[in-house]
Amino acid sequence: MSKLLGSLLLALWVALLPGTVSARASADIHIGYLVTDADTQGTIAAFRKLIEERPDLADRVNLHLLSPSTYADAQAEQILQSDVLVFDTHDQHMLDQFNEKNNVDLLAEVKTVLGVGVGLQGEEHYVKLGVEWEPRARTYWEHGGPQNQLALLKLALTRAGIEGLDLPEPELSIDFGYYYPDGGTGRVFADWESFQQWREASGKHRPGAVRVGVSFFKSNYYT
Repeated sequence: MSKLLGSLLLALWVALLPGTVSARASADIHIGYLVTDADTQGTIAAFRKLIEERPDLADRVNLHLLSPSTYADAQAEQILQSDVLVFDTHDQHMLDQFNEKNNVDLLAEVKTVLGVGVGLQGEEHYVKLGVEWEPRARTYWEHGGPQNQLALLKLALTRAGIEGLDLPEPELSIDFGYYYPDGGTGRVFADWESFQQWREASGKHRPGAVRVGVSFFKSNYYT
């Protein structure tokens, strides 16, 4: 039941979003994402975080999303004007549907296509279609999480010509760990000892206080 409710809430949340996220219609940089619905929430959160860090980009950048929930309302001309397209090759079927519906070749139209994920075809197949396999972009995507999603967006913007964006080393995902909600994207620790050290150093350890832990799947954080 909880999984179904989560899916319904995500579908409703995505349905309320436009295919384009931007503060201005006159933006001169266009970044496209062709991904699943599960990845749109983290992508939009990364975009909002980017604007917090770099308010000067609010008037310059448009983010175009093509996912199952935005597909019906997506405007082809917006997706086609992407300077950089982040393409999850796992969603080859959606790319094929978009091309057939609009009688276009999206990968051929976009100057830079960053391939991420694992598709049904081999890497060479996508290279022939114009996809670039950039190791850092793939690592950001593979390990996911708020920091990596923001870094991937910054990498795409860097390829589009935006200067001065820091591209951190990918934050490797972990199978088991401890998460602390800090009001932002949260903090993740691989073991209890490092979690405790951080709590004590940050003034969040209160001896004798009731300690409550809530377990959840790592996918809830990394997507």
